[in-house]
This record gives sequence, structure tokens and C-alpha cells, in this order.
Amino acid sequence: MVNKLISKARANFEMVRLSSGSKVSNIEIDYIPEKREKFLDTEDEWQIVNLPNSTNSGACMFYAKKGNYFPPHKHNDASEQIIILNPKGKIKVVTYNEIKIYEYPKAVFIKKNVPHAVVWMEDTDALIIWNPKFDKGWEADVNDDSPIKN
Repeated sequence: MVNKLISKARANFEMVRLSSGSKVSNIEIDYIPEKREKFLDTEDEWQIVNLPNSTNSGACMFYAKKGNYFPPHKHNDASEQIIILNPKGKIKVVTYNEIKIYEYPKAVFIKKNVPHAVVWMEDTDALIIWNPKFDKGWEADVNDDSPIKN
């Protein structure tokens, strides 16, 4: 019981640290690029993966650099899966309840409306899938001072 409370307190602290204490607002990116390009003002890159319409899912390949991170955010209307594709890939996923490390060939599932942050612990190639797909591009609620807010 005590260990569980300590783990939850660590997770809460990490979420606050990664958000720099700023409040959350919505960000929408009109499209995911067809060809690999920079993700906003980061060194990470991304490109769309077209899935069959029957899946009602949106997806991208995300090429993350070690040490970069997605600050705390949530997707109000979509769940998210992150599948690590390269053998050296490694991520830390933080929610208000826990901190978990995932390495290749693992994947993580995040329910819709769950605030989470992703820290890229190694250069990581990841397939990210959202269901249902966004109306356009990508959207999330992120902190006002987030490095991914543009």
C-alpha cells in the first residue's frame, strides 16, 4: 500500500515537472505530413501512415531523438497506441498514476482522456495509432508553455 502511494506521488511529481507547472489548452495540427519532416519546433520527425478507412484509426511514424519528450497532454476523443519498432527503442510513459518503461518490441495503450507524457529514453522509431482518428491531422490538450505548442 505504501509503495503504491509512493509510486503515485512520484508519477504526479514527474507530470508536474514535465509540464513546467503550466496549464493545459488545446492544440490542433491541420495535417500529418505525407513525407518525413520535423515535428513542430523539435528535432523529432514524423509522417502519416495511411490505414484503411474501415479501421477508423489515424496513424503516424514518429522518429524521436533521445532526451526529447512529449510534455503532459491528453487526447479527449481518442485512445493512443505507441508501438516501438527499432531494437534500441526505449520510452518512459508517465501518467498521474504511474511511470512505466517500455523497450522494443513492447507497445503501450493509453485510454482516451488520460493525461500522459512520453520521454524518449533512446532514439526511437514508433508507430503511433489513434482511435478513432482525428477529424484532421493531430490534436491534443497540452500545457500553454509546452515545447510542442506552436
